[in-house]
Amino acid sequence: MAAAAAARPTHRIWQGFTIQGAVYTFVVACPVWLRHTPNVTVHGPIKYTMEKGKFFLLDDDQKEFEMFVLEKALKPSSPVKLNP
Repeated sequence: MAAAAAARPTHRIWQGFTIQGAVYTFVVACPVWLRHTPNVTVHGPIKYTMEKGKFFLLDDDQKEFEMFVLEKALKPSSPVKLNP
């Protein structure tokens, strides 16, 4: 019984981001650790890469964060204007 009392459930808090690239829009998330959250500017330029199915974000302080991809969507193409 004492061993069961020692095991506590751990809860993680997640922070999500929507990143719009040239071709894809990504919805990503990372766990929030005390004082270890990405420092990014809303609507600002962002550096990211995908390598072997993993998503990495470089924040404004040049710190790298590995994130989980929740959604990857192809951006809709620009509407084509037809000449009459």
